[in-house]
Amino acid sequence: MRRADNAEGRVDTVASLDAAALGKGGAWGKVFFVARHFGTGIILSTAFIHLLYHGFVMFNNECIGELGYESTSSAIALAGAFVTFLLDFIGSRTARAKLDHAHARATSAAPEGDETTKEVDGTTTLASSSLVGHSCTHEEAVVRTEQVWQVFLLEAGIIFHSIMIGVTLGAGSGQGWTTLLIVIVFHQFFEGAALGARITLLFWISKLRTFFLGLIFILITPIGIAIGIGVRNSFSQNGKASLLSVGILNSISGGILLYTAFKLLAVDFTDGPLKNAKVSTVCVALGSVIVGMVAMSVLGKWA
Repeated sequence: MRRADNAEGRVDTVASLDAAALGKGGAWGKVFFVARHFGTGIILSTAFIHLLYHGFVMFNNECIGELGYESTSSAIALAGAFVTFLLDFIGSRTARAKLDHAHARATSAAPEGDETTKEVDGTTTLASSSLVGHSCTHEEAVVRTEQVWQVFLLEAGIIFHSIMIGVTLGAGSGQGWTTLLIVIVFHQFFEGAALGARITLLFWISKLRTFFLGLIFILITPIGIAIGIGVRNSFSQNGKASLLSVGILNSISGGILLYTAFKLLAVDFTDGPLKNAKVSTVCVALGSVIVGMVAMSVLGKWA
């Protein structure tokens, strides 16, 4: 009975991954398919239109003075992207090594009832872990781990600049404050949709972990607002320290999101299921990416 249940679970896992990737699985499957690629466009546009541009603006402000290195914002973004790549590479490599070790143990003789591995129709499955979830095959475990890492990196990039958005909003005042608030609401809504669409794909992780991934995004901007309110009397948007802080964090976030966005495009299109998908499916995915880029780019006029 356990063997049959595991085999069925493995088939369901593969089917769910394919459905999420190609927009199958009914109306909700299509909705999440569009949201997933719309979110990729949002992330890409956020990196270019909002973060990198604002980084350039902050470092070119006359209140900072003349920079010894004019491409400071680009250099910081480059460093952010490369460090993100290193974390992604090292993290994925470490996780894969652990999974390979568990797989090697599974292929050797194991006592009956061993909880680390199970045999299902001649295929070795691995027991659950914090990143992988319930038992699955070795290759599925690798894919799952990589997808979780992508979401972690994406959320890290969003968190870096979301807290500065909150600080700016909390410390701001004047006639332009209402417009800024409206734009930030839409900005955070789009980013939340992008992040949520990716978190939803991690159906194998626990509900508690899913809850915390969403909670971090929900709380980070209000925390920034609280900080901004607390330092309102001493905070100057044209102060040198403020300009440098915002410029550095925006540049770092831009680098992180650039790496993440292009990797998501590669995972979905170049090396992913859309590579061999129907033309109509690819067109819907590309259209969703473009709409996401345009939507966030339009917001860039005000924020």
